Amino acid sequence: MKIFLLSAIGVWLFASGAWAISQSVDDKKMTISYVVYPQVEGYVALIKDVYTELGFKVTMLSTPSTRGLILLNEGEVDADVVRVRRTVEQYPNAILVEPALKIGKLVLLCRKDVTCEASILHSKNEVLLSSDAVAPYLTELKVSARIVKPQGTVNVIDMLKAKRADYAFFLIDGQIDFTQDFHMVNIQEISVFHVIHKKHAAMLPLIQQKIIEKLPGFNAQFDKNSLNK
Repeated sequence: MKIFLLSAIGVWLFASGAWAISQSVDDKKMTISYVVYPQVEGYVALIKDVYTELGFKVTMLSTPSTRGLILLNEGEVDADVVRVRRTVEQYPNAILVEPALKIGKLVLLCRKDVTCEASILHSKNEVLLSSDAVAPYLTELKVSARIVKPQGTVNVIDMLKAKRADYAFFLIDGQIDFTQDFHMVNIQEISVFHVIHKKHAAMLPLIQQKIIEKLPGFNAQFDKNSLNK
């Protein structure tokens, strides 16, 4: 009777342990938002690899620019692939992950049949396409042109090509060459970062270390892809 009881207890403990392990694996899920724009695929692949190697099952969620940060701040998603610092500062539950993924530049893109100079930013008679992702810099630079923002997942490059406006304020974070389609004026250097919800703060050192390990390969491939476009 004792042997039978001990065996039964052993089976129960084994089953309970297996269930607990299964639950812990299932619980390791990350939903990560991102905004669709030129070159984002490289960042999506990088961040997905980071969390997959940390043992997570990763779901990537495409969102409009502001919506992604709202979902992150509310804890509806666990992280966002890549953002600029100024935008993230508005959301108290978001944590910026150092180091920067890339140092890029804010530029003025112009259709080739119009004047292209920085003074366009301060002309109240001009229409300027821009996304929420770089909105804080419009205020900082005291831009007075009329701002038109893309709706949904439409990006400013597509709108500019479709002649919806003559100018766009845009973040370039690689060596991609837009000069075939547009004239361009450099405005300001800017860094982009991965962002997580503060509920994952305990994992920050692990995430940072994994990003640091992967950045050299990522940057080499990113720049190669940019030059080939």
